[in-house]
Amino acid sequence: MSESADLVVVGAGPAGMAAAATALDGGLRVVLIDSGAAPGGQFWRCLLYTSLMARGRRV
Repeated sequence: MSESADLVVVGAGPAGMAAAATALDGGLRVVLIDSGAAPGGQFWRCLLYTSLMARGRRV
């Protein structure tokens, strides 16, 4: 199967997700690529860090 996209967004963090959503709203066909298993990028890393620090763990 071969499909084409108008835009490829690399990174599914907050900025990448916003870019992809804006492009979709504009009628573009979008491919979103990220190394993570789930979208969120730095958002999830920040939450993990904050959670560990709140528990008194060093990171």
